[in-house]
Amino acid sequence: MDIKNEKPRIFKILKIIGYCLLGLGIILIIIGICTKVPEIGKEGWYEANSTKNSFIFGGIGCLVFTILILSAAYKPEIAKFNAKTTKYIQKETKEDLKEIASNTADITSEAITKTTKAIKKGLEDKVFCKHCGESIDSDSKFCNKCGKEQ
Repeated sequence: MDIKNEKPRIFKILKIIGYCLLGLGIILIIIGICTKVPEIGKEGWYEANSTKNSFIFGGIGCLVFTILILSAAYKPEIAKFNAKTTKYIQKETKEDLKEIASNTADITSEAITKTTKAIKKGLEDKVFCKHCGESIDSDSKFCNKCGKEQ
């Protein structure tokens, strides 16, 4: 037996089983919903109600197993889709990164130093004392050197 041929056959069998369970689950739920139950307290009420609930819960159980089986059956298709999507995203990102790199200015240590100095100068919020000319903070009421009020 060739393993390469066995794998797809297994997934086909899982799909058939999954769709059969889906049909069975839907049929059981429909039978459960359509089952007539006598009024509470009348003869046979409990048995009919139990039967109705059994059909409904059995159908729900089949649907749960359907989801599990079909997710396993479609795993190769999902993997192929994910691989194609990943390749597409990588291709698009690669082109964007190339464009960004070509449009970006060359960053040197000199440019970083100038930028840092400009930021530092902008952060220093200094003014000068009216009396002695010493550099002081703009919100200072008194000079640190001469002590006079500003």
